[in-house]
Amino acid sequence: MELDPVLLARIQFAFTVSFHIIFPTFTIGVAAYLATLEVLWGWTGAARYKRLAAVGALLSLARTAIRDAVVPALQVLTQAVA
Repeated sequence: MELDPVLLARIQFAFTVSFHIIFPTFTIGVAAYLATLEVLWGWTGAARYKRLAAVGALLSLARTAIRDAVVPALQVLTQAVA
């Protein structure tokens, strides 16, 4: 299989589109989940909602770390190939 420029451009586009779909969707979902947990914790005062919100905050932090580390690295790699 020969790697012509059109195929490489399509692969790069597939990576770009997948990251642009995955990260915003995950961000919106985690933000809504955290907001719901915080409201439930405020209404009920149950500690389990606060613990779940802390876990959700860690998920959000991990997503941010991945986005800030992986996406620029992929951009550098794809620019180096082109």
